[in-house]
Amino acid sequence: MNNHPSIKRVLEHRMFYQRSHPFRLLEKRLVDAFELERKVNESNFYKNQKNHSKRQFFVFVVTCLESYLQEICRLMIDKKVLSAKDFMKNRDIKDKIKGLKFDILDIVTINEKEINVSELISERLNFQNLKDIKAFCNLIEFDHYFKAINAEIKRGEIGRLALPRVQSKKSMEEFVKMIAREKNKSLKNLKISHALTLTIIKYMYQKMDLDKEKIFGTIEMGIWIRHKIVHKAVDINIKDWQVFSFLMATIQLCAIVQEIFNIKKEEINISGENLLSFIP
Repeated sequence: MNNHPSIKRVLEHRMFYQRSHPFRLLEKRLVDAFELERKVNESNFYKNQKNHSKRQFFVFVVTCLESYLQEICRLMIDKKVLSAKDFMKNRDIKDKIKGLKFDILDIVTINEKEINVSELISERLNFQNLKDIKAFCNLIEFDHYFKAINAEIKRGEIGRLALPRVQSKKSMEEFVKMIAREKNKSLKNLKISHALTLTIIKYMYQKMDLDKEKIFGTIEMGIWIRHKIVHKAVDINIKDWQVFSFLMATIQLCAIVQEIFNIKKEEINISGENLLSFIP
């Protein structure tokens, strides 16, 4: 059956859905990728081979970002945090949604395959494009929640599902000393363990002072680099600081989006409980 391209993409991608814990999956993928990239960088490979590893790291991280945002977008619609009407109110997104025009055979497939509205909408957004990422962030009131979340992080009061509590000053000092000890070892013998890599990743989204403009600017840089590598085969020379910076921006953006999802879910549950309490 020759279905609408959006229906085809939904059916093709269904096997890769990770609805239960998309942020945990993202974290695992980034830890594994970062650990591998560091090991390559600290090996005896030639400089051009190490740089090739960095380029592949950027390609993979952008894919992880896209996959996470698509999944959380679906979850927000399924959990009633967002509705199809919300997407139609956003001028940067509504034209893409309005472009979903189906014939009778498409509708038959949608019914038979039990395709949800959330699947169709998330497939219309291009999360490898900063414009669509920002449009989605505007939809979930990113700016409003960002200020509150950043204030909580500074005070060490994050205690929800997505973000663990910020470590105490003493434990942070121990963390810095641990990193310093690792750095003092010879590069040839340095092996960053999985646990240490995970600690570094977690620290990245517990950073005491998040900078929204820097996050989006770095995400834009990463997407641009990925585009030049994938579509132009450009031999870009990537620095270590760019690897760290892009990884940190990605994990911070996704952690904040996850936290917004958690907050909005709580707000819906509280609202629902209040309504029920007035039912005689």
